[in-house]
Formats: sequence, C-alpha cells, structure tokens
Amino acid sequence: GFVGVAVVFGLYALLIWRALRAALRARTDYEFFLASGLAAATTLQLLLIAGGSLGVLPLSGVVTPFLSYGRTAMLANFAVIGMLEAISSRGREEVGASPFRGVTVAVGAIFAVAGAVVLAKAGYVQVARSAAVMGEGTLVLQADGARRYQYNPRFQEVMKEIPKGTIYDRNGLPLATSNWDELDKHRADYKALGIDIDRVCTRSDSRYYPFGGLMFDLLGDLRTRLRWGATNTAFVERDEARRLRGYDDRPTLVDVKGPKGQVTRVIRYDYRELVPLLRHRYEPNNPEVREVLDRKRDVRMSIDARLEMQVAQILQKQLTAAGKDKGAAVVMDPATGDLLAAVSLPSPVEANSGDEAAEAGQTAENYLDRARFGLYPPGSTFKVVRSESVV
Repeated sequence: GFVGVAVVFGLYALLIWRALRAALRARTDYEFFLASGLAAATTLQLLLIAGGSLGVLPLSGVVTPFLSYGRTAMLANFAVIGMLEAISSRGREEVGASPFRGVTVAVGAIFAVAGAVVLAKAGYVQVARSAAVMGEGTLVLQADGARRYQYNPRFQEVMKEIPKGTIYDRNGLPLATSNWDELDKHRADYKALGIDIDRVCTRSDSRYYPFGGLMFDLLGDLRTRLRWGATNTAFVERDEARRLRGYDDRPTLVDVKGPKGQVTRVIRYDYRELVPLLRHRYEPNNPEVREVLDRKRDVRMSIDARLEMQVAQILQKQLTAAGKDKGAAVVMDPATGDLLAAVSLPSPVEANSGDEAAEAGQTAENYLDRARFGLYPPGSTFKVVRSESVV
C-alpha cells in the first residue's frame, strides 16, 4: 500500500515540477502566471485531500486530481493539463532570467516539503502503525446526527470465520456452543436429562443453549444480548467473551463531541489482533494466522448441569407447596467453594419454547438473578441441605 502511495506522489511531483518548469519558460507574463497558478491549484488540491485523509489537515471537499471520480472536476483537470501542454509547447528552449524565478523556486520547495510531510505521515500510518490504524476504526457522522465509530467491514467477515468456544459444565456437558456436532455428540446425555436438543435448539441459530432459560442467569444469551449491560448480572458469555472469541477487541468508552457541541459516550473497539487474518486470508497456515486461530477458546464452569436441573425441580416443588412463585437456591462445595448450582425462579422462557402465553407473560421478575444478586433482609429463612440429599 505505501509503495503504491509513494509512486503516486512521485508522479504528482513530476507533473507539478513540469508545470513550474513550463511557467519559467513561458514567453509572456500572462502565460507564466497562468501556468504557475494552475500548478499551485493542482498541488493544493492534492495536499488538502491527502493531508485531510491522513489527519495532517482538516478534511475538505476537494477532489484528488485524476484519482477521485467526478464529472466536471475530471474535465477541469484535463483542461488544466491541456493549457499547461500548450504553454510548454510554445515556451522558450532555455529558462530565462525571469524576475519570478526565485519566488517560483521557493514556492516549489514549499510544495516539496509539504508533500514530504504528507508522505511521511502516510508511511507512519501504513507502515509503523498499520495494524493499530486498521483496527481502531474511524469516527463518522451518522445520518441521525451522532458521531460513531465505523470499522473495516472485512473485519466482520473475518470474525464470522473464527469459531466461538464452547461453555462446558464440570462434567464436560456443553451448556452453550456454536457447533451443532458438539451437541449431537452428547445427545444421549441430554436425553437422560429429559432434553430433546432437536426441539429446544434450532439448527439455524448462531448459538445453542440446550438448557434454555434455566441457565440464562449463568450464561446470558449471545443471540439477543438481553440485559447485557445490566450491572446485576454475571454472564459467562459476556464476561469471558475475550476467551470465547479468541481475540480481544479492547472496548473503550470515549467522549465524543457532536456537531452541536453535545458530548456523548460511545464504545470504541480495537480489532488490531484480527489484522493478520485479514492480510493473510488466503494463507491459512501463516504463523500469525495460526496464532489467533489455535488459541484455546473453550470455558469450563464449576456448575453441574445435572445438579442444576434437580435443584430447580426441588425448588419449584417447595415454592408450589408454600404458595410462592419466587425463590432461589444455591449449592456449593464446602471443601473447595465451587459453585455447583445456582437457580432463580421464575426463570425466563425461551422464544422457541412453544408456550406463547408464557412468553407473552414474562416480566422483569423472570430476568432477576436472585441466587447471586438478590437482596434478602435480616431474618430471611435459609435452609442448608447436604448435597447428598438433592443428588
């Protein structure tokens, strides 16, 4: 990329040098000023758009001569070259002792320095900080008047090719996965728990949750990102996203000033870790590509899915007997402190559960993680149960 930019700048430098040379060889003062003015106009267009694109100068609406698509602009640039060609063809053989020679050389030197500065910034962006610049994105004014970051759309294609990791319970049973074959491999285990994966999971989904709403408080839902930003949640899908994806997108809150002076906070991501996959997308065995793709992305929890279901059944039975509909139960290993089960009722109803009435009747109560974030006043009733009694 940078070599191509340097070559283009070299061609522009040759064009401008020839234009200034034609001005110094002009037979009349009128032709001198015309040629030098056309050379300056072409140079300023190039410097303004190149410097604006690289952040050296404020971005303007001018076009890059012969590079930017345009109708009248393209015709005008061809007319400029035609006039310079006409002046050059009628010029003197040698450059005379023009009174403007010193000024013209000085202006040419200023243009050369400005071009060198822009080219140096291009080298810094495309060579020294290439990956960082590609991954940071660009702050763009949107149609709604807000400024948000936009990223190279090819990153989205790269991210789709990276398989997300699977979340397992302590016994190796998948709790969430993007690989249907991983579910199918444990079909018998799910069946023993009374779960029909063909009914509770849809093959077209991007992520599979065989335990449905029972595990929502523990896992979250990557498909809908429901309650993703809530502070009283501890979703593994969100909190372990870096490991599950296999890369770190470095989310950062940035204060952005809008066109009317209002300040809003937006999230800026940094996808520099994915740049090797973009550059070497046709080289699957490239070492930089393998470094990203071969990372361990699976997560193993201390939760026992079998125990989770049994605790949920016991809790529901006790709540029904007590005439209640809200409750929570937690099971821990006293020797290690591992969390073995955490159940909060009522639990969310999956969108594909088939129970439309239950789905429509859901409230915020269904999404409250009482087991880990519930507030219980002094004097609440707790019951300690030996793990053997619920297994």
